[in-house]
Amino acid sequence: MTQLKKLKKTIRARSRKTGERVTLKADGNARLRYRWDGTTVEIHIIGKPKGGATVVAVNSKLADASQVERRRAQWRQALEALKAHVAR
Repeated sequence: MTQLKKLKKTIRARSRKTGERVTLKADGNARLRYRWDGTTVEIHIIGKPKGGATVVAVNSKLADASQVERRRAQWRQALEALKAHVAR
């Protein structure tokens, strides 16, 4: 199973548990958008030609620079954990 397929499977399972909406596009890319503590989060998963994927997290409407730094650290940790999970 390619990394992209593993990642999509993981995201679908999470969306079923939480009720969050995941959009899988015909081009193989996916987008997850939800609210988090008054901010908007968008996760974009972009497939690569040789089977890999790029994951981009965008967290907008953050209150101030300190919240930006906290979220940046949280996202870094979360994306590294996702990378380790998909690599199994």
